[in-house]
Amino acid sequence: MAHEDTNAHVDLCPAHYNAINPLLKKFKIKLIALILANNDSSFTLDIESRINNSNLFKLLPNVLESALLPDEKGHIIIPNDQLWILLLHHLIPQELVVLFNDYFSKKRDRERHLIKYITDFISELTVITWSSRSRSFKKWEKSINITSRDKKSYRNNKFKRRPDEIDSALTDSARITRSRSRYTKYYHNWYLGIL
Repeated sequence: MAHEDTNAHVDLCPAHYNAINPLLKKFKIKLIALILANNDSSFTLDIESRINNSNLFKLLPNVLESALLPDEKGHIIIPNDQLWILLLHHLIPQELVVLFNDYFSKKRDRERHLIKYITDFISELTVITWSSRSRSFKKWEKSINITSRDKKSYRNNKFKRRPDEIDSALTDSARITRSRSRYTKYYHNWYLGIL
C-alpha cells in the first residue's frame, strides 16, 4: 500500500517496524543498565519493571497502521501512546524526563546522562527512518532523471521575474541599492575617491 510522503508517514512507515523494534529493546536495556549503574537516588524501587512497562519502548503496529489512515479532514494523526516518535522530531517525552528525575538526584549527572542517552537514541532512530527515506527519495529522483542542475535551474526559472516587474516592485531606496550593486568594487571605490 502506497502512502503520501509526509513526516507522519516517515515516522509510521511499516517498512521500519523490523528495524525499530530491536532498537527499542536495545535502548530499553541500555536505560536499565544506565540507571542501575549510575543512579544516586534513594528511590530505586522496581527500576526494571517501571522501564519495561513504559510506553516509550513499545511498538504497537496495529496503532501505527491505523494511524496511517487519514481522518475525515485528510490529516494523519500521530498516536500519543508511541512516545519514541517524539524523539524523531527532537522532542523529549515527559515520561523519560520523569525517569531521569526520579533516579538521578544531582542535576549535573541527570542532564549529562539524559543528553547522552537521547543523543544516541535519536541518531540511531534517524538512521533507520530518515536516512532510508532519503535514500529512497534519491533513487526516485534518479529513476526519473532529476539532477541537482535540474533542481537549480527549476528554482531559477520558476521564480525569475521580468525586469519591469522587479522595477515596479522596488522602492526608491531599493532601486538606488540595486543600481549601486551593478558597479564593480574597483569602480565604486574609485568613484568615491578612495583609490
